[in-house]
Amino acid sequence: MASGVYASGEELTVPEDEGRDFQMFNLEAEYAVRYTKLAGEYTHTSFEATGATETARAWFVQATQAISPRWFLAARQEGVSAPPLRTGTVVGERRSFHSVEATVGYRLTHDFALRGSFTNRKAYSRTTWDQQIGASLVWARRWW
Repeated sequence: MASGVYASGEELTVPEDEGRDFQMFNLEAEYAVRYTKLAGEYTHTSFEATGATETARAWFVQATQAISPRWFLAARQEGVSAPPLRTGTVVGERRSFHSVEATVGYRLTHDFALRGSFTNRKAYSRTTWDQQIGASLVWARRWW
């Protein structure tokens, strides 16, 4: 949890005597058994804006599965709900972001993995979903 001032009165476009407050709550969970790992997170934020208190929410759920010492699968779904845009007396619609991703990976060595993934996502102002295919060579090594 967190609470405090996120913008002082001097930082605002129209300066005010007092700043703007926010409150944030975050919940995380993780569970692993054998070669499967599940994880999730939820964040809720409320903050003062011009003439209103707004809320924003973000979350994700993901799973990884080792199917052999070198092969693994992963899936992730996430979402964000953003407050509407307010301009003077006009209030827009609440916007949201959604993404679903599936990945297959192969560990080439202890430090390198080759990954391929498919992502289906709908950005805040879009009415349709975008599909993306990606490939990556990942280097994962601790520096200490």
